[in-house]
Amino acid sequence: MKVNEIIKKARERGISLWCENGKIRYFKQDGKLEEDIKQLLIDNKENIIRYWEEDIERFEVFPLTDVQTAYLLGRRGSFEYGDVASHLYLELEYPRLDGKKVQKIWNELITKHDMLRAIILQNGTQRVLKEVNEYQIYISNEAVAGEKIRNEWKDKFYETEKWPLFDIGITNYERKSILHLSFDFLISDWASIWRLLREFEIKYYDKIDRNKQCVISFRNYILNEKGMKNTLKYVNDKEYWRKRLETMPEAPILPILPGAKNINRFVRKSEKLNIEKWETIKKFSMKNGITPTAAVLSIFAMCIERWSENKNFALNLTTLTRNSKYPDIYDVIGDFTSVNVLEIRLSKDIPFYEFAKRVNKQLFDDLDHNTYSGIEVIRDLRKIRKNPSLFYPIIFTSSIGVVDLDGMVGKINDNGISQTPQAFLDCQVMDSKEGLFINWDIREGIFDEKVIKDIFETFIESLNRFSEIEEVWFEPACVKIPAYQLL
Repeated sequence: MKVNEIIKKARERGISLWCENGKIRYFKQDGKLEEDIKQLLIDNKENIIRYWEEDIERFEVFPLTDVQTAYLLGRRGSFEYGDVASHLYLELEYPRLDGKKVQKIWNELITKHDMLRAIILQNGTQRVLKEVNEYQIYISNEAVAGEKIRNEWKDKFYETEKWPLFDIGITNYERKSILHLSFDFLISDWASIWRLLREFEIKYYDKIDRNKQCVISFRNYILNEKGMKNTLKYVNDKEYWRKRLETMPEAPILPILPGAKNINRFVRKSEKLNIEKWETIKKFSMKNGITPTAAVLSIFAMCIERWSENKNFALNLTTLTRNSKYPDIYDVIGDFTSVNVLEIRLSKDIPFYEFAKRVNKQLFDDLDHNTYSGIEVIRDLRKIRKNPSLFYPIIFTSSIGVVDLDGMVGKINDNGISQTPQAFLDCQVMDSKEGLFINWDIREGIFDEKVIKDIFETFIESLNRFSEIEEVWFEPACVKIPAYQLL
């Protein structure tokens, strides 16, 4: 039997294989390796190790993840609130940069990380290109060029079958430089982009760099994880979600503009909670048995509920989860995004800390059953409710504790923006030693500007209250609305 056939057979049994330090490693949910597979691995050990080390099928096509597929379909105008690329535009401010050195380093990163050479095919597959031309960074010494890049890149729509699916640029000023980055999320998630930036800084500022190739590629990771659909855990996870389909609430029904336009542009609202306040929220959270993410998520849910017609609803949670069974998996670049349809049932008869604990438990229960993806759950809901247009456009994305910004030289400015198909509002939170960064990316033409301003300011005010007054954690789970809205 050929090596690729052995690996395929193992994956069909829910067995993940990889090679580490010249040895075959495997993972199976129940820990039991069938005798026939075990014997095949023993008999073909040297060939299997060579296969992995040489990564023979590295440049063959492989399937998209469920989220990548949704992103690809969402680019099409035929979908309601589609016609939008999944995209991030980001700017970081640095002391004056050497353009030639920056270009050299980014080309080294392109060589190292397969998904920086990836293209996405319309047939629902992706492929890493073996060779690409040297990437030319856009460099300008004119301030007006920065505004030009910003306007052209902030909502860039890449042709997915043409490389590259990203852009890097520099605008040089007298004493500083701005590094402009544009990425299609099809090839790299938020955490991966920050990993790239950290590697860039390590190389640029001559810090210690292991610079070793990761044990597993994004391609092999995805193929291994697809094999989880052949396991008992997948069956059990599917059943967990099947039992909840009938009672799963819809998305929040927020005030939407009459004849809401299908505008494919987004705007951003940003704020930062200082480190003292953020540390206090973390302290109060842990004291009450709640993760900081669940605390912030619960405050966000209360704010949404205050303006929502339906008081029971579900939020679309973006999770940046990677299977930690693989060594160095957090160094791999790719789109590891998954989504979770999180049920929110708010009761004003219980204190906030109890509501947040329920949210915390629901979130962890859901994540324990995540081999059946949120995309699959939404497909099932569309089917049983006979509503092909059903979607969850209110999104919460947490990078708390996921992205390490400490020690970064580059500082984020306020010009970043992200966009996602079928998203009305994406609340993004990320922490560092400076505090908690909050971004709301909002699709234009959906909400009245005054309404979204009120919800955002209520969220920020609530975060401040929960960071300043411990007693509010024990008060009924509700938020105050602006005084002018009170009768």
